[in-house]
Amino acid sequence: MHFIVGCPLKCSFCATGKGGFSRKLQSHEIVEQVLAIEETIKHSVTNVVFMGMGEPMLNMKSVLEAYQCLNKDINIGQRMITISTVGVPNTIRRLASHKLQSTLAVRYILWEN
Repeated sequence: MHFIVGCPLKCSFCATGKGGFSRKLQSHEIVEQVLAIEETIKHSVTNVVFMGMGEPMLNMKSVLEAYQCLNKDINIGQRMITISTVGVPNTIRRLASHKLQSTLAVRYILWEN
């Protein structure tokens, strides 16, 4: 899934930022990605990982709204939703304040090429 169009972080291990940053997706656009997958595979999605194109924590408002919709309206359990981040400062504490029952995956790189 993606959450923003482009990415301003320009992490060395990710190609998404090379095209620049355009905009943040709205929560309904994030949810629509899951619905499109369900329609394509003709099966219910049972788990979601918020990672892919763009850093989810740079669009926390829409990600949290989409999270709530996926959990309450589409019936994906909180523990079946993972949020992956490169650890943008201050966002992990903000995310923790919401007391979600999800996995938080922090990705980082140990070396530069």
